[in-house]
Amino acid sequence: MLKPWAKQLNLTDQAKRCNDAVVLADMVSAWRSVGLDDKTIVERAGELLLGKFKFTQRRERQKINASKIQIQGGVAVLGPEDHIPSKQLFLRGAKAVVRQGKDGMAVILSQKAQDAGLSLVDLESSLNEEWFFHPDGFLASYGGPKAPKNPSEAGITIKSLAKRTRKLIKVVN
Repeated sequence: MLKPWAKQLNLTDQAKRCNDAVVLADMVSAWRSVGLDDKTIVERAGELLLGKFKFTQRRERQKINASKIQIQGGVAVLGPEDHIPSKQLFLRGAKAVVRQGKDGMAVILSQKAQDAGLSLVDLESSLNEEWFFHPDGFLASYGGPKAPKNPSEAGITIKSLAKRTRKLIKVVN
């Protein structure tokens, strides 16, 4: 009874197959094997769809919010209230994202910036020794959610960090 419904769910809007077919079919089989009836399986699948829908809505809100962030000299600056994935800003052309939150500060480089030869390790000499620099040069951070630090103790303001990041981008370009 559920197979035609599951197959229809696993088509793109252009009626092409997508990779989710195996996942959904496996989930239906797993639910069946633990004794769930069709009604309960449909309810569970509905929960999955609702979650997917809410996730899509959240992504769209993030895109709208990202469109309001100014990118100057290839750098986007995010404050504690800006909950926007860097990827959204990279898609708009940012080469770096400088962010400050309650747990610290960070600079993240886009893949394009890295491919162009940028490395945040070049900022190391201008920041204090408590900053972490990823060896591959795509991340510099002072604290963060996993190791919180007070951003006011970073030895630099977000404005100055953004300015140094812009200068780094300008030098490499």
